[in-house]
Amino acid sequence: MSIPIGTFLGIQPEILFSQKGFESCATILGNNVIFTRTTNYIDIPIFFSVKPAETLTLLLGPQYSYLIKQKDVFDNPISNIVIENDFATDNIRKNTLCLVFGGDLNINNIILSARAGWDLFNNNGDGTSVTPRYKNVWIQTTVGLRL
Repeated sequence: MSIPIGTFLGIQPEILFSQKGFESCATILGNNVIFTRTTNYIDIPIFFSVKPAETLTLLLGPQYSYLIKQKDVFDNPISNIVIENDFATDNIRKNTLCLVFGGDLNINNIILSARAGWDLFNNNGDGTSVTPRYKNVWIQTTVGLRL
């Protein structure tokens, strides 16, 4: 949704489902161990938009993200362990704030988008988690149809 403030300015709130994650490898006692984390979020960015040309919109703003599901997989030559939604024991931050920027190219009713974002906080709530600490950094491309 685009809410114009003037000819060239506006606000563009959105609601998105996103999947983020990472993979880490290590060698323990001569065996390769792979740790994979996949997280599902509901993202709510609120963009401030600038429209320097009829077909181009530049976007910048904060994004609130809420973690709805997490899946961890430990894979080694002996076993494959899958853990889902183990939030209670590890102080996982379920709410995070992100900074996002990008642009939309509007050609007739087709929208081509590119965005990048950085979490402002680590994934753990108080710094005592044994879970690997990280901040999501991501890029996104989108093709859409405007009706």
